Amino acid sequence: SLVPEKIPARLLEYRDRFDHHLLVVVSGSQREAAAQLLEEFFAGPEHEGEFFECDADEAKSATLIRFGVASAASRYYVMHRAEASAMVTFDVALRRDDEDWLEVLPPQIADQLLESVYFGHFFCHVLHQDHVAKKGVDPVALKKEMTALLEDRGAAVPAEHNYGRIYPAPEPMVEHFQQLDPLNMFNAGVGETSPRKRWA
Repeated sequence: SLVPEKIPARLLEYRDRFDHHLLVVVSGSQREAAAQLLEEFFAGPEHEGEFFECDADEAKSATLIRFGVASAASRYYVMHRAEASAMVTFDVALRRDDEDWLEVLPPQIADQLLESVYFGHFFCHVLHQDHVAKKGVDPVALKKEMTALLEDRGAAVPAEHNYGRIYPAPEPMVEHFQQLDPLNMFNAGVGETSPRKRWA
């Protein structure tokens, strides 16, 4: 290649070898303990995978890639507009005891998608899902179908970015909004509530 590779070799190697990646940042005083914990964890036959401690260049690149992932699906959508209808996105909080982080979508949903990107917050069971719907797919109907699947699993949608105009707020949240703003003047219509004065 005429242009030198910017991503460090070990990151490329792990990209090719593993489907999932976890970045762990520890303070200097915890480096040895973290390395020992990971060595013991991956020594067990029931745990597939490996780890390495990044040097400064690898750490910088890994952090930049992590933030790049957040825009990957939207960039894919922009570059494939001829084949795509819309982005269907979620912020999902899985049950705290849910071990099945990687959903397998039923064919009738998977067949409506071009690509999906999942990324999350370790230990808090929050996943961001960015899906690119195929041309001709109704993204509103698809989102409702996918939301029902998630809620059937006991997941909370949305997880952390509040209700906005997209998600229906649960009744206790609506009551809270009504107590805070009895005239419904400040954020009318949030959580699919009434946009009218005094919640009429």
